[in-house]
Amino acid sequence: MEYVIAHELTHLRHRHHGPAFWLTLAEQMPDGSTRKAPLERWEVQRREL
Repeated sequence: MEYVIAHELTHLRHRHHGPAFWLTLAEQMPDGSTRKAPLERWEVQRREL
C-alpha cells in the first residue's frame, strides 16, 4: 500500500511515467522495485483468469 501511495503522490509532480517520474519515485522510495514486485505478480495472475 505504501508503494501505491508513493506512486500516486509522485504523479502530483510528474503526470507521466517518464524517466523523471521513476527517478523521483526512487529518490522517495529506494526499495520501490521490491515493493512493486508483488503488485506486478498480482496483475499477471489477474490477467490469466
